[in-house]
Amino acid sequence: MLATADSDGHRPDVPTLYLIGSCDTKIWGMTAAERHARAFRRAGLSSVLPPGQALPSAGGVVMVRCDYVLAAELVQALVETPGAVLAVKEEGSADRLAVAAHVDTSQVAEIEKLVAAGALGDGDHVPANLRVLGAGDLAPAPRTRKFAGT
Repeated sequence: MLATADSDGHRPDVPTLYLIGSCDTKIWGMTAAERHARAFRRAGLSSVLPPGQALPSAGGVVMVRCDYVLAAELVQALVETPGAVLAVKEEGSADRLAVAAHVDTSQVAEIEKLVAAGALGDGDHVPANLRVLGAGDLAPAPRTRKFAGT
């Protein structure tokens, strides 16, 4: 059966990209939001929502911090891995930072707080149905970079 789009053009079988935070640094003449939108569209997503915009009523949401750049391999793997929370090590720190996630719409508010806060400390609660994965666990030879100046 072919999934149909809702009144906003969203298809529940295709995740929506939800950007967290902002970053004014440009790479190749594009803002972080523009770069993420382009990368995730190449991976098959068609809907991109900036912070504060209403989410679709059902389906998956890929959430990404704007101040991180994800390699194409990670973008594709994140789209293909519902239930993943991507965590990276911050240089000079033992802490892992949550920088992206692929969750159900019902979990966005909870996980947005976790990703916006960044560091995954011992007290941070990650729902049992989600897996915290490193870049190497999610995709072979992946790269993440924090935008300079953020």
